[in-house]
Amino acid sequence: MNKRIASALIVASMAMIGGAAHAQDANPYGYDQIAAKNLKAAETRLIAQRAAEPDEPSVLINLAYVYKKTNRVAEARDLYNAVLAQPDVLMALGSGKPAWSHALAMKGLGRSTDFAGR
Repeated sequence: MNKRIASALIVASMAMIGGAAHAQDANPYGYDQIAAKNLKAAETRLIAQRAAEPDEPSVLINLAYVYKKTNRVAEARDLYNAVLAQPDVLMALGSGKPAWSHALAMKGLGRSTDFAGR
């Protein structure tokens, strides 16, 4: 995975655009811990958040990223595939730019989302 793609996955932790606000916890998706390279803390937070939001793409994508970075590739693949099994939703990245959940999952799986036309 190249650095640009990894960076996109790291910042995928913001809530979905139009999603519910989490006023009690400004960082329920482990963004701060991932950005600080504290993957253990990110994993702990994401596992707890997954209990509350088992199908939330931000949780699944970020937990998959943590698993991939800690050499649990099969577990990461399962989470990315879980995102692909759901509707494709627009998410806000940490940079504020939008990204589709399926595109992020495909990048995490190492699959290109670019297509050539003629």
